Amino acid sequence: MKRTPLKRSKKPLRKKAKGRSELVKLIERADRALQDFYRSLNLECEVCGAKQEVMHHFIPKSSSFGLRYKPQNLIKLCQKCHARHHLSPDTFVQDTIIIKRGIAWLKALEILRLETKGQRPEKEELERIVRIYEIKQKRPDSKL
Repeated sequence: MKRTPLKRSKKPLRKKAKGRSELVKLIERADRALQDFYRSLNLECEVCGAKQEVMHHFIPKSSSFGLRYKPQNLIKLCQKCHARHHLSPDTFVQDTIIIKRGIAWLKALEILRLETKGQRPEKEELERIVRIYEIKQKRPDSKL
């Protein structure tokens, strides 16, 4: 078999973007604004009652981007319970949340997941989310 040299395309190569894209940066900013807002409310962990430090996504962000900023999908957890959930094979944290919130909540969340399947927020939507959570953090008496 005869080897031939690779043919180069005559199209100029696209320059690779340096660093993260603007959309990724905006998503990270929206995530940070959401976490900072809920931390500022001094809420309790839904599992053990300790001080809430993390807003955990019941349905993971990787599974449903459409639920990423929906309050129905956010669970108030302390670091200990959050670590237990992610690092332990037991389902105690998840089971406790389902028991406390109820099967109706779980079914409604599943319906919402199906309705938002495949959705990715646009730049304008992410900017709106950042503004909302940053404003609410300055005025925590305002409702979500």
